[in-house]
Amino acid sequence: MAAASIALPMLLVLSIACVAIGFVTYELENARLERRVQNTVADDLHQIGTSLWQLDTNFLQSKLDAYIEFGHITGGIIVDKTGTVVQAGTLSEGEHTFSLTRALVHSDSSGTIEIGQMTLEVDRNQAWTIAKSWILILILIATATALFSIFLIHRLLTIVVLLPINKIVDKLSQRPKDWTEFYIDLSETFRSQELEELVGSIHDMRDNILSWQGESAHSQRRLAKAAHLARLGYATVSKKHNRLLECDERYAEMHGRGVIEMLNLSVESDIFEDASGQHRMQDLFLADGAFLRGEGIVATKRVNMRDGGIRYLKVLFFPNDATDSCFDAVDIVAEDITDYNDMKRKLAQSQKMEAVGKLTGGVAHDFNNILAIISGNLELLRDGTNKDSLIGYLNIATSAVERGARFTQRLLAFARRQNLTPTYLNVSKLINEAKDLIKTAVKPNINLIIRTEVDCWIVKVDRTQLEASILNLVINARDSMRDGGELIIEVQNTVYEEGQVADSNRHGGGEYVCVSISDSGEGMSQEVSERAVEPFFTTKAVGQGTGLGLSMAYGFAKQSGGHLTINSELGRGTSIKLYLPRERAVLEETPVPANAVPSDSLRSKHVLVLEDDEALRLTLTTQLRSLGCMVSSASDAGSAIHIAGKLPQIDLLLCDVVLSGSATGPIAAEELGCMFPGLTVVFMTGYAEESVLAGVELGKKMTLLRKPFSVENLKRALVNGMTPQS
Repeated sequence: MAAASIALPMLLVLSIACVAIGFVTYELENARLERRVQNTVADDLHQIGTSLWQLDTNFLQSKLDAYIEFGHITGGIIVDKTGTVVQAGTLSEGEHTFSLTRALVHSDSSGTIEIGQMTLEVDRNQAWTIAKSWILILILIATATALFSIFLIHRLLTIVVLLPINKIVDKLSQRPKDWTEFYIDLSETFRSQELEELVGSIHDMRDNILSWQGESAHSQRRLAKAAHLARLGYATVSKKHNRLLECDERYAEMHGRGVIEMLNLSVESDIFEDASGQHRMQDLFLADGAFLRGEGIVATKRVNMRDGGIRYLKVLFFPNDATDSCFDAVDIVAEDITDYNDMKRKLAQSQKMEAVGKLTGGVAHDFNNILAIISGNLELLRDGTNKDSLIGYLNIATSAVERGARFTQRLLAFARRQNLTPTYLNVSKLINEAKDLIKTAVKPNINLIIRTEVDCWIVKVDRTQLEASILNLVINARDSMRDGGELIIEVQNTVYEEGQVADSNRHGGGEYVCVSISDSGEGMSQEVSERAVEPFFTTKAVGQGTGLGLSMAYGFAKQSGGHLTINSELGRGTSIKLYLPRERAVLEETPVPANAVPSDSLRSKHVLVLEDDEALRLTLTTQLRSLGCMVSSASDAGSAIHIAGKLPQIDLLLCDVVLSGSATGPIAAEELGCMFPGLTVVFMTGYAEESVLAGVELGKKMTLLRKPFSVENLKRALVNGMTPQS
């Protein structure tokens, strides 16, 4: 190819040169021929003129014949004034001929006169033949020269360029695994400045590759160490085949499996399930515009372990760079956050317990008031004789009991352990429901003011965390007002434009529900205010606080997509505002029907009461008999089974969940259910935690009744338990 690329232009140039030389040769031969003919005619012109004057036609004819024999003249004619004509050869006036005409004169003493003219026709073919001969000779010479030049050039290219370049290409095509062994050595025959520069550039490229490989290996080692310390797992999933293309041991370990086993599992059905259990992986990708733009997305993934346990993974999905489409392959980085979630729940629980501990004084005060109301009215009942006044005393005592029950349920609901799950909430309603609990946390010398939004927007947050955050902020405000003051809790719908709120560059403007807790206490300096949300930072004395209340509220706000602001001034008080983003949702409240139960619904039904508290057992027995029931009672599971063995029929079992002794209420209910198939069971409990019924599946004829309860609620629970469920 290199020789052809050089030969073709060279042949073209030589061809043009040959044609040009042939044309010039042709023109020169024509000019030379004309000069020869003109010189020949000029020498004979006087003699021909004399012969024509003498009318010597024989001489004239012989002269014309001699011209034709000359070889270049094809014909001639001599004409005088009298019309005498002497002609030889042919006059064709063709393309390759030209004519030469000369006047014939006679000179004497009287002067010179024209007596005729001679015309000769000259053939140019000889000139063209000579030109073609030269062209052919030149072409032969040029071809030989070109071929020889091409041979020399090709030889030089092969030796000087092609051979060393082929050697370089062969060396590069080997693609060495170890670039440290890669070296191109040119022999002295092949050395030239250009080739040495090329080889030098290749060696520089090798050095750059080695440097990059070293840096890459170092980065990979550091990344591997960081991933090991962070306990991260890696995998790549093929959407097309619904399989993992690769995964490391850590990712497989997170699923309780081996690497080979993981590669053979279906991603959708066997591996992936988000924390809510509602979305497939593809739906998650399609719903997120960031992933469609080639960005990563984060999701929480639930893993059902073989031993029955559940682990939670924080997973980052991002498109694989090696594919053209973001859906062909997806890279996964996973972190096991099960322990983190457990610690977060324990920390939230400890915060609630700390808040409950701080409520102890107020709780004791309120319950002492309730007990005083009950005991005082009972004494009035004992000493009273007026029927109307007795009913009044009973109503007051009953109201106090209901007040204590509501307070206890509210306190236990706040303190119980539960999973942290965001739900749709009306913050105004939540604070109004927690008003009694909040009042308990506030000292008597503090004026508590609660203002709530009537049409409060809906937010999506964890109820327990919100309650804990508000209660901790209330306790902090209380502690800052040692000599009393004013505490204002306010809920407002708030709309902010971009840049109006602190940290707005991250959260932006929008619609929020603002929970504001303001006090007239000591306030904080700027230095303290800046550090107030740091975990474990506190200005309280040792043993009076952990320093986690405000940091928990700040973290809760961030996790909920909102933010928290602090405005405080020494001696002027503090205002803390919790901003929670609005959710476009409608809360549907289903009213619970409270229709009265017919008074004779339980008449003649045999009820077994299993309760270890003697006073309560006696009270329940009396209440059931007042409803027309036949009643047997027992204090423990063994006694209940013994009594039941002597009875022909038991229709209902009213059983406490937690009993004295080794057997619990559910265990006793199971044994009694075997003795009396179709037995209706109503469990009673004074605990708020669902753990008291751990492992117990409530059947169609099982009901849970929370203490304390009224006779009407007891009757409703028993009747509902006996009513067949559709």
